[in-house]
Amino acid sequence: MVHIIGSGEDRHEALWRSLRVDAQVLKDITIRLSEIVAASFREDAQEQQGRIGAHIVSTRPTDSEIKRRLDICKRWFGVLRNDYGYSFPRIFDTLPHALRADLDGKPFNPSTRATWAPDAEVSR
Repeated sequence: MVHIIGSGEDRHEALWRSLRVDAQVLKDITIRLSEIVAASFREDAQEQQGRIGAHIVSTRPTDSEIKRRLDICKRWFGVLRNDYGYSFPRIFDTLPHALRADLDGKPFNPSTRATWAPDAEVSR
């Protein structure tokens, strides 16, 4: 399990400042994080529907839960980029797994392998 030093908010701010990317890349990162968070809510809804059957009332995620999941993604983004040296594509491929583990209260140990292939490529 990865140990994160310092307060979460300070580390997040330092991460975004340290990226040194242009506005378009930062926009792309934000969009990808939003997509990962949205997908996690869809997964939760599908799992809940599977447990209680087809009669499920759809509820909108709360702002605090959206922020919590986004903060988890930002934290893992920093760990994967700074501590493991992952590329942006590898980070975005790994983040859904890290987020799910965090939401389920399970440990997540990022791969330290130097080689990597995107999930989409592996499933072909």
